[in-house]
Amino acid sequence: YVIQCHMSNDVLECEGDATLTITVVDDFTISGPDSLCENSAGTFSALQNFLPFNCNWTTLPNVGTVSNSPNASFNFTAAGTYVITAVPAVANTSCVPSQSITVVVLPAPLQATISPNPLVCPATPYSYTASGSGPGVTYNWTSTGGITFNNPTANPVSATIPGVFTSGTITVTPVSSIGCPGLPTTIPVTGYATPTPSITGPSSSCPDTNMTYNISLTYPGSSAVNITINPSNAGVIVSQTATTVVIKWFVISPSQATITITET
Repeated sequence: YVIQCHMSNDVLECEGDATLTITVVDDFTISGPDSLCENSAGTFSALQNFLPFNCNWTTLPNVGTVSNSPNASFNFTAAGTYVITAVPAVANTSCVPSQSITVVVLPAPLQATISPNPLVCPATPYSYTASGSGPGVTYNWTSTGGITFNNPTANPVSATIPGVFTSGTITVTPVSSIGCPGLPTTIPVTGYATPTPSITGPSSSCPDTNMTYNISLTYPGSSAVNITINPSNAGVIVSQTATTVVIKWFVISPSQATITITET
């Protein structure tokens, strides 16, 4: 706006003009979320006359600053109440010196742990349990490597390993009752190598004699073993442990038999 003034002096018979330019400064506004989940980001914007308005941005408690920009993004890694303040980047360009938004950051559940041991056999179901995220928490499961779940929000969850499998991952994300996700936990899942059990002991025996043979397993303590005698009438298993088997041999014709050990 321009104010003009004209003055004339009849006594002195003189006159003059003057002008004054008035700039009307508008207010500015800021916008952004007023609530967020912990471990998430919020973006805030400033406008003046519906156009982007450059500001200097600060946060309290401090999670960062942004200078001379109409937009600012901040990561909130802890729950609590924060104040986001914007000040015009150029002085005297707004009717108000600053604008602020209060943001409430809601707590996220604690990061979960996953059990049990991630060594698996192909084409086999396994149960996994998530724990440690606190009460009232639900768990969301995802996977790679072709692993599937019967219900990806159950806990414990049943996971099926595909028939052809070398490796993959299982990830669980806890979610609070108000919908805030916690940090995900991922474990590697590896397929067992093909078992190569062995059996050693005497290669000859007298009839009706108990002979002891030693068993060596690829995965002792976590696998099952099956022992067969061929022909089946050549002998009988008297006793068996995780590391030995006692066989009583009979008289057969021809006088030769085979012991087969299978580890699964």
